[in-house]
Amino acid sequence: MPEVTVRIDGTVVTVVGVHTQAPHQYAFVDKWKRDLGAVREVTSRLDTAIAVGDFNSAWWNQPFQDLIESGLVDAHVERGEGYVRTWGVRGVGPIGSLPLLGIDHALS
Repeated sequence: MPEVTVRIDGTVVTVVGVHTQAPHQYAFVDKWKRDLGAVREVTSRLDTAIAVGDFNSAWWNQPFQDLIESGLVDAHVERGEGYVRTWGVRGVGPIGSLPLLGIDHALS
């Protein structure tokens, strides 16, 4: 996972780019779980971290819940906008796309 460290008002913050394996087939589920575990490992070794990107995980996926239970906070939830839809069906008539699930997150 790519990382960049920046200083914001004197605080060092590491931003971690996330794009996990999509678990769209059973054969990819173990890789997806490992990718999410890697996010937990990286953020747990840093004092101040933001993990942002495509987690390919909805809130109800247990591996994502494990991240939240490790102490990370989802920005959407923190702002009171918990169920943000970012992925879904493409090419739905005149509306173009229909986001159904929130799989993109910003955690800190």
